[in-house]
Parts: sequence; structure tokens; C-alpha cells
Amino acid sequence: MSRVSVWPGGRSAARVEDRAGAALAPSVLLLGGDAAVGCGVAFELARASSSGCALLCLWGSAAPAGPVGPGWTAGAGRRARREAARLQAHGLAARACGRLARVALPEAPAPAAAAAGRITGAAVLPVVVALVGPRVGAFDELLAEADLIVVATPPGSTIGALAALELERGRAPAAACSWTPGPLSRPLLLAGRLGLGGAQPDVGDRLRGLVASAGRGPAPA
Repeated sequence: MSRVSVWPGGRSAARVEDRAGAALAPSVLLLGGDAAVGCGVAFELARASSSGCALLCLWGSAAPAGPVGPGWTAGAGRRARREAARLQAHGLAARACGRLARVALPEAPAPAAAAAGRITGAAVLPVVVALVGPRVGAFDELLAEADLIVVATPPGSTIGALAALELERGRAPAAACSWTPGPLSRPLLLAGRLGLGGAQPDVGDRLRGLVASAGRGPAPA
């Protein structure tokens, strides 16, 4: 399966296949939370996909680099390493961690939105764009094109559920994720070795359903 290339000439108008019946790679937008939550969401997509890998694009002040030592990156999967190398070849700050190829988007919102749009427009793997900084208008197009929007808030907060409800009313598929990873799980999440588990069963079900409806993603390579 191949897609219309958007490197380097900007995002495509639509994610287009050249093979009849080929599945689109699911695209998820995370609003709020932090890098660990983004990694957990992306891990669930990777685990549900037949590729066993997902792309994670991180933007915002709450998106730290996370573990970078050889002890964390040595266990990265072959597909994740290959995707990270491909993205690096296009000038993006990418690296492989566990099941994930993680991309640190530019700090400025407009270049970050453009880079995320290029990645989602050309992806053959499930993609999570985690916007863990303040909401800005530059990302509105990504919001409109996402297959699912996950709104992350601290446990006990009703804001996430209300925001998800408003997005659903606007016909944007959305789910609330009220979860803060603990100190023991956070390093494993950032290393791409752990997902949401049973912490957010509704979100996990939505993510698995998204992959299933997209034909379970590309075959392993």
C-alpha cells in the first residue's frame, strides 16, 4: 500500500490510497494530559494494529523528551526504528521507543501543525498527535480531520467528559480520559512499553474499535 507523498510539499488534501480497498491509518488527536498519557494512547493503537507500531507526535510544554538512554531505546521494535529513521531523513526530531516512533514537533504552533499534518497525511501506521500545550487555532484543521479526539484531564474532573460531549455533539468522535500515570508506570509509558491497561477501558475500547474499522492497519514488515 502506498499513499500520496506529502514530503516535502505540504499536507495532502486527503489521505489517498492507490489500491482499492486499502485501509487508512487511524489518526487520533489528544488534547491535554502530558507525554506519558500520549505514549499510553499511542501504545494502545500500536498493540491493536497488526503492525505492532504507532507514530506519536508530541507538542507543548508538557511534552518532555522522556527516557533517552540506551537502556530505553535498545528494546525498540524494528518497525519503530525504521519509521523513526524515515522521519529523521525528512528533518524531523524522531526516535524509536518500544512500540512507538516518537516525533518532537517544533515549538511554534504553525510549523508544528504543518509537520503533524504532513505526518498524518502520509502515514501508513496509526498516528497520535498529542497537543499537551495550550489550545491554539493553528491546530484546528487537525482537530477537524482526526478520526478520534481524546480529551485528557486529571482524575475526578468533569471537564474532559463535558468537552468530549460537546465534541460529539459537533459530530467529532471523542472520548474523555481522566487519568494521571503514577511514578512507577510513567517511565514505562515514556519508553513505549506500556499502555492504558485497565485504567481507561472506554478509551481503550474506542481505540481498538478505530483500528478494527480501519482494517487493522498494515501488515508487519
